[in-house]
Amino acid sequence: MSPVFIRESRLVFLLWGAPFILAVALFFAAWFAMLASLAGPDAHSSLRLLGRTYPASPETVRIALLLLGGFIFLSFAATVGRRMLPAMASTISISEAGVIVTAGWESVSVPLDALTRARVNRQLVGARAKLTPQTRPLALTFADGRRLVKALDRLGVVCSTNDDALKPDSSFCLPAEEPVRWEGRPGWPMAYWFIAALAWPPPMIFALWLWAIWSRPGLLVTHLLYSFVALLSIGIMAIGMMVLIVTRAGVLARALAGTIAITDRRIAWRAPGTGVIYRQIQGADLLSASLIEEKSDRGWISLSVRDAKGEVQEIDLFDLPKPDQALVALQALIVPDPAARR
Repeated sequence: MSPVFIRESRLVFLLWGAPFILAVALFFAAWFAMLASLAGPDAHSSLRLLGRTYPASPETVRIALLLLGGFIFLSFAATVGRRMLPAMASTISISEAGVIVTAGWESVSVPLDALTRARVNRQLVGARAKLTPQTRPLALTFADGRRLVKALDRLGVVCSTNDDALKPDSSFCLPAEEPVRWEGRPGWPMAYWFIAALAWPPPMIFALWLWAIWSRPGLLVTHLLYSFVALLSIGIMAIGMMVLIVTRAGVLARALAGTIAITDRRIAWRAPGTGVIYRQIQGADLLSASLIEEKSDRGWISLSVRDAKGEVQEIDLFDLPKPDQALVALQALIVPDPAARR
């Protein structure tokens, strides 16, 4: 296998820090709006200290605030620059000899057997790669994140992901010659209803708060300062909720309208409309299946599955239609002879 080189994306890195950059921009906008309000012949200022008010020259106050604002801006620019420097030259080199992560002037070599906790997660923008606990997270485009997972998969390294679209075998349909023994649409898990109930209030409150701030007459500096407070108080949480909704929208749509198909070879989760398989469990990895609960025409089936690392995991299939037929199809997948398992 020829080496694969992946470069960290500076644009993705910057977009990840968009809420922080927005908060800083609001702060400096309010700061310089306050400086502008001290200009002009009608400007006046005072200093309040220990309950007493002292008159102060507007020009002196402007110079002091300008120096303080410049110091804060330079400190912020130095912090961002120090964090951006590794991202400007970070690369990942993947070969049979191992993985080399180069960040700025530092280079870390990781053997393949040490990549037991490699993880690539899809974000609102791009993908976040964390190869080992010692290496820092890397900001990649979605395409590069998938290239990384594919390259590691070719070398036998199992890479965990939060989205099956990152996996190399995630875009195919069931072949026509593979018979479907059972297929049904499961109910919506209670956790998704809980997330949906909690996700909408913060963005709505943040939007109403901003509308209340900017719809009233007042000084620009006051509006900017109140917007800065709103962003720090609930805005970052609201943006996080929106990121969660957008990044998991596909997952929620598949959970709501997708189906589970059981064939003579595997358990396949199929996307609505297209029938594309976005998750699967091979029949050889299925150890057991049992019906836990049945209500009316739906039921809860628990699976014991061996993952790619050889560990046994419990997977619950909730609210399946016709669970007795699904259980029969699942039990037909189980290989009775352990030596026959791959």
